[in-house]
Amino acid sequence: MENTCSHDRSFHALVKFEVFAAHFSGAYEFVHYTNAGQAGFVWEVWVDFTARVEEEAGLLDARYDEENKKVLSELSAASERYMGLAKAGELRDPREMNSSATVGYPTYSFEVLAAGPAEEFVPACVKALGDDDEIESFCEEWADEDDEEDEEDDEEGEGDEDDSDEDDDGNAEYRKLAAELTALRESGGANISLERLLACLSEIEELVRKDMG
Repeated sequence: MENTCSHDRSFHALVKFEVFAAHFSGAYEFVHYTNAGQAGFVWEVWVDFTARVEEEAGLLDARYDEENKKVLSELSAASERYMGLAKAGELRDPREMNSSATVGYPTYSFEVLAAGPAEEFVPACVKALGDDDEIESFCEEWADEDDEEDEEDDEEGEGDEDDSDEDDDGNAEYRKLAAELTALRESGGANISLERLLACLSEIEELVRKDMG
């Protein structure tokens, strides 16, 4: 999802939200923020992160009440501190806000992967996408597909033609995004427009929501 507080979208940020728990391997979400400035972004990301933690806290029974109050109080203090720094123009790098909170069993976290005006955001975001483990795994899985699967499908005969076409249609979306991500990562940000990058980020957000939903 794209978060917008102003028609002046001069400040951009890419944030990765994650949740981990012992009973599952983890889930993540990439969110692109666009705002008039750093302070608006700082406010938004802390509101979003706190809301995620509060939602989880509301699902737990009373024995976690005191622990949850402490966690939420610490988040409130952290958000106020970073908001103060941002408003004063003293938050030199939004990535220093990266935070985590354990609520009962799950641990929620967010990481600012890239942030800044468009001319700084584009190369920083491309680099972040190149360094991210989930993005790398996705590209490895889908970008360099061999033609062997297609050949095997052809050998199976006409009886499976409909199923094969259905599978190809489903995978095409992933392969297209993986190819675009690979091109972006290999470019190092050179000659990449903001519009092209944002279109790619929108696709990432949509596919992650589909997979995690």
